[in-house]
Amino acid sequence: MRVVSNLVLGAVSAICLLGAVAVGEAAAATGGLTQKAGLAGCIARTGGEGCAVGTALDGALSVTVSPDGASAYVASGLDASGASSDAVAVFDRAPDGTLTQKAGTAGCVSQTGAGGCAVGRGLDGAGSVTVSPDGASAYVASKLSDAVAVFDRAPDGTLTQKAGTAGCVSQTGAGPCADGTALDGAGSVTVSPDGASAYVASAFSDAVAVFDRAPDGTLTQKAGTAGCVSQTGAGPCADGVALDGAGSVTVSPDGASAYVASESSDAVAVFDRAPDGTLTQKAGTAGCVARTGAEGCAVGRGLDGPLSAAVSPDGASVYVASVVRGAVAVLDRAADGALTQRAGTAGCVALGGDDGCAAGRGLNGAYSAAVSPDGASVYVASFIGEVAVLDRAPDGALTQRAGTAGCVSRTGSGGCAPGRALNFAASVTVSPDGASVYVASAISDAVAVFDRERPPPAPAPPGGATPTPVPPAFPGATAVPCAPGTAASVRCFAAAPGSGAEFTAAARALCAEPGLRPGSTAYSRVSLGSAADERILGTTGNAVFVSAGGEDDVTARAGEDCVFAGDGDDDVDGGNGGD
Repeated sequence: MRVVSNLVLGAVSAICLLGAVAVGEAAAATGGLTQKAGLAGCIARTGGEGCAVGTALDGALSVTVSPDGASAYVASGLDASGASSDAVAVFDRAPDGTLTQKAGTAGCVSQTGAGGCAVGRGLDGAGSVTVSPDGASAYVASKLSDAVAVFDRAPDGTLTQKAGTAGCVSQTGAGPCADGTALDGAGSVTVSPDGASAYVASAFSDAVAVFDRAPDGTLTQKAGTAGCVSQTGAGPCADGVALDGAGSVTVSPDGASAYVASESSDAVAVFDRAPDGTLTQKAGTAGCVARTGAEGCAVGRGLDGPLSAAVSPDGASVYVASVVRGAVAVLDRAADGALTQRAGTAGCVALGGDDGCAAGRGLNGAYSAAVSPDGASVYVASFIGEVAVLDRAPDGALTQRAGTAGCVSRTGSGGCAPGRALNFAASVTVSPDGASVYVASAISDAVAVFDRERPPPAPAPPGGATPTPVPPAFPGATAVPCAPGTAASVRCFAAAPGSGAEFTAAARALCAEPGLRPGSTAYSRVSLGSAADERILGTTGNAVFVSAGGEDDVTARAGEDCVFAGDGDDDVDGGNGGD
């Protein structure tokens, strides 16, 4: 098994430049990055590089933002000297994206309680952190503990590890944790959009582990071979392919597919996800895309050492960051979840145009990829100390920005703008509101903070209310005026009679309307004002569907959805809890 990601740390020097960073002098209206000035631009363990001082950031490998946008979390589990915090750091996020670490033991949870943190379990080699869609739980995958740690998240963002064996699941039950399987080298954890399942990619088990998630956030591994899929079927797990060195797992926004980036297989594995969360690898060449076409996979490019896969919010594209050749592969995603790489140079962007890809910059050691919530941008963090900035077209194609707007690096080399706290940039994420980008850097022992440029707000309508940006039109539908008295944040659409339009609502990418359900902060609304027979498919939680006429088929796949059915014989499927 070749696992490059654990070895490259020692090859990177620790030199960075200081100062605020503006990425490009003439950044376009959406997606441009500007590092915050002064101490607000980064938080580092020692306060070096002009950063604010933080704790539990030694070997920062992963960063995520909570769905409500109020908190950020950093998992720190490795650095060049072999030392690490083995912790998750906890930050409050201000409306302008600034991060402030919580005071005292609320600011971090570590394996030993070192660094003034609360004491935790299952955090040795913490390398991945995620928050559940309902915001009530956080999970940390830890490569050296061979475990996934389980935390309750309070409304103020504070984390409390669950008591007893509910607080973690490990390969051997050590911790003490619940006993699990296929968790050797657990390096990535994700939660499905419906909140009902969690998945862990484990590099040394060459597997993806499958868990049911209870309403209180507790994880229970599925029984028997349903509990994991591995390269050889060992575990015992279901037998899979293209899982050697499985390093990252993600679930599509519609919850119907899962993708695993496998570093040693040079591949991305493709799974169908059942309503109960069970994973089944697609048959034949549809089950994986690999650089050489080995293991019966489809042949791909720009997949030498893939470490991260990201699905676009519209579910139409998958992007895979690969460390060896410094590339991001571009794959179209079909309605059934199957992947097809784009032809020619449109199929990947690589350092120097390697592997038949379009030439890119800021991709040396591509480690992590993220797509913005509006679907307009893709960001790639690279361990050499760079972040590439790419525009994403409506069809999913990527184009790197010209000049210094196309990347930011710790030295300003490669035609990039100079940045700070980017030595071994291992993880990049975009806040749910699309206003901020955060990068966790393992040698800088830091998290870097960027403002992300967005379009100016739309003009205020009569009455002075300020609307949120109008989302892209749905296929087969047109925007229509809402009923009098409708909140300014709501956008209404109608389908022509007989059009059979399908509405896909991705909450938080549409419009915000607080207060529709207690405890929720963001909702979308799709209002059907025609008598057509429409199909409404809700792929993300916190959505409101209003049906006004016609025999409408409403499927709310994710939790926390509200459906109001008007006239007509409507077929409403609540899908999951909270609907």
